Amino acid sequence: GTYVRALARDLARVLGTRGHVIALHRAQVGPFSDMTAVSIEDIEQKLDGAIVSVGAGLVELPEVRLTAQQAQVLRHGNPVLLSGAAAPIRLDSAWASEAGSPVALGYVEAGHFHPQRVLLG
Repeated sequence: GTYVRALARDLARVLGTRGHVIALHRAQVGPFSDMTAVSIEDIEQKLDGAIVSVGAGLVELPEVRLTAQQAQVLRHGNPVLLSGAAAPIRLDSAWASEAGSPVALGYVEAGHFHPQRVLLG
C-alpha cells in the first residue's frame, strides 16, 4: 500500500518546501471498507434493543437473595453466611442478588455463599 503521509512529506522535500496532510480518509483496510462500516451513531441507536441485562443470563441458576449488608461483604470478595429457613446448605452454582440486582456468581458450601465472580453494579 501507499503511505500517504510519507508521500506528502517526500513530495514537499522534492519541491523544496514543507508540507503536511490536512485530511486523510481511509476507505479500506484489508477486507474492511467504509461502504460496509457502521457509524457510532447507528450503534448507539440500536444499543438499547440489542443489550440484555445480566440477570437475563442467570435465570437457569438458583438465586440467593442477600441483605444490603451481606451484599457489601460479598462485593469485597468475601463469603457470607446465609441465614433463614430457606437458606441453602450447598449449591454448585448460584447467583447472589440484592433487591433483585445481580451481585455475584458463585457457589454455596456449608451455608456460606462463596463469590467466584463479583459483578459491578
